[in-house]
Amino acid sequence: MAGTLGACDTPSEGEPATPDAIEQSDTAGKADDANGGAGSSFDPNRLIADAAMLDDSVFSAAQIDAFLADPYEDGLPSCLVHESFGGRSAGELIRQTATEYGLNPLFLLTHLQKESSLVGKLGTCSQIAMDEAFGCGCPDGSGCAPQFSGFANQLDCAGDLTRSYLDDLAAGQSTVSGWAVGKAKSTLDPVTVTPANAATAVLYTYTPWVGNQDAGGNAAPFGNYLFWQVWVQYAGTLGYSVPSGDQPPPPPPPEEPNPGGALSDWTYILDTDLGLRSDGLGEGYFQAPRGGGLHNGLDILGHTGEPVYAPCSGEALSGFEGSFGNWVQLVCPVTLAGQEVWASMLYAHLDSREVGFGGFTSVAKDTRVGRIGSTGNASGTNPHVHYEIIFHSSRIDALNEFHSGNNTSSNATSDEVLALLQEHCLAPNGLDSVDPSGIIRFGRRFDPYLALTCLGANKAAFQTPPASLQSAVVPWSRWYQATTFDVDNGHL
Repeated sequence: MAGTLGACDTPSEGEPATPDAIEQSDTAGKADDANGGAGSSFDPNRLIADAAMLDDSVFSAAQIDAFLADPYEDGLPSCLVHESFGGRSAGELIRQTATEYGLNPLFLLTHLQKESSLVGKLGTCSQIAMDEAFGCGCPDGSGCAPQFSGFANQLDCAGDLTRSYLDDLAAGQSTVSGWAVGKAKSTLDPVTVTPANAATAVLYTYTPWVGNQDAGGNAAPFGNYLFWQVWVQYAGTLGYSVPSGDQPPPPPPPEEPNPGGALSDWTYILDTDLGLRSDGLGEGYFQAPRGGGLHNGLDILGHTGEPVYAPCSGEALSGFEGSFGNWVQLVCPVTLAGQEVWASMLYAHLDSREVGFGGFTSVAKDTRVGRIGSTGNASGTNPHVHYEIIFHSSRIDALNEFHSGNNTSSNATSDEVLALLQEHCLAPNGLDSVDPSGIIRFGRRFDPYLALTCLGANKAAFQTPPASLQSAVVPWSRWYQATTFDVDNGHL
């Protein structure tokens, strides 16, 4: 099963391919099109051709349904042929997803069989298999988040996630878990793999296992070896070939100087904007006096139970602690002026948490990570989310960040990020903090409002809070200023 929105953590994918599913060719080195872009033998560094994964022009809904009616050419239909999804067939849903996200229906069918064995399942599809068809949004050891449950939602989730990985690679970035073309990385088997193309990097991002003993990994078949086996079989059944071989995603256009523009594509963490907390128990601005020390983040006001989101795709961990209450840590890679750094974010005092149970799991941008509350030492205050941002030079350092309030140390990455934000965002926009301390970075911590704004997080316009909260709110303009936009109602 896949992680929260991405990589599989354990070798628990679908049933093995049937013993006679694969006939190894004795013509090593023949053209890739013979196996639908998968090569003549299993290569952990190159699983299928990019052109094969991206070939969304093949297979109509009727052809997909016909395949599902006899996927193993034994006269036995997949359980999916008996299902109806709002009056639509499985083939229609798969065709729709392929079109929407620019993916080959064969890729979706193979991915589906690898994750849940639904293509090869006879009789009736179980509800749990349908609800967790692609393992997308389904942390290991628990069910899928409600918004991702069900066959149609699983298809959309898997398509959207795959496209997001491809887009990251096309932009010259690594995927959320650090996979990239030509970059060596260890799988969970562990095996060192260097993806030769984008399709391979995407597949290891979703499922970081080789699953082939001959390649140095765990005993087959599972993981990407299982994907390769099923792909070759289904490509043969469908007569699919890729004469043109690899056609990687086009490179991004040359980067043009954009001083003053958003530096990334982050989104905001709330749907609404009620400003910062300000009540008898404390001010919510960055570095406000707090308990003999200084406030390490922002206390952003909201209604109890209001959703809080991930501004970027990354990895999340959650828990409960006496001071933080319900907390979520989110770690995301971000490229600033060509330099990749890692942001560790903390959400605290949540009423509930919805990701990151039992270990770091993959989370897509705009995923709901929890809901606003007043847990931990915020008991008795107006509902809010305490939000922090700390930058590190590596993913491991960011994952190991504890957000301890007593640790005020700095790091070289903090200096570099500050310089980049000053050059490309803060100075061109006259964007600055006007809080009494005048601090926009303290140690390795950044003022979250300034960091979010520069990274593209366009919040909603500030709105007058309800009467019950008016005495506890201040607008952003009390603490921030900008020359090119209105900090309360505008954005970069």
